[in-house]
Amino acid sequence: MLLCYVFQLNDTDIHLLYKSLVVLPQDKYDEIPPVEETSKVKSAEPDSLSQKLVGKEIETPKSISKIEETNTQENTLISLAQESNGTYKVESQPFVLFTSEVNKNKYLAEGSNFTKAIGALKIAQLAKYITSDHAVLETLASYECIWCMGIDLNTEKQILALKHKNILISPDIENLATVEEKKRMFSALKEFANLNMDLFTKI
Repeated sequence: MLLCYVFQLNDTDIHLLYKSLVVLPQDKYDEIPPVEETSKVKSAEPDSLSQKLVGKEIETPKSISKIEETNTQENTLISLAQESNGTYKVESQPFVLFTSEVNKNKYLAEGSNFTKAIGALKIAQLAKYITSDHAVLETLASYECIWCMGIDLNTEKQILALKHKNILISPDIENLATVEEKKRMFSALKEFANLNMDLFTKI
């Protein structure tokens, strides 16, 4: 393999190689930068470009991360707002009549003292809201109006501890022995019905 090297000589150095040399006009050529210098220029350009690219790569994640952080904070606030609304929102219910399972069957029997009393006060619709389910005790605070009748002493204390503002606790109307007991029970029920008549007519 034959390797050739071309060297450019300055005009002042020609006399070192040749005693006499005539340089014709057509042999002149414009000076081109040396190979090494050209390679340096070319190599320098990618470096500057690479630095610009690196700079962009560094800046882009920062801007994206800021946007992502902002979006995350907004989503968190939105989610917290939604969660708090769902957690603390309590739906109000109109009325419940709570008693024991045994009493419930007696009260709903035809001709019972209970059906006579609510019929006389024109609130017979309250019979639809009678329940003996103890799970109701956990949600009593959500009711606008509460009537408890014929319940045991411990359950009565538990209900009174709620300090509900619209509640009536009556004795078992089917087991009242004297006329005085029946009058006291009916008078308290009549007053309770009058205070809540607007609510009872809507249910």
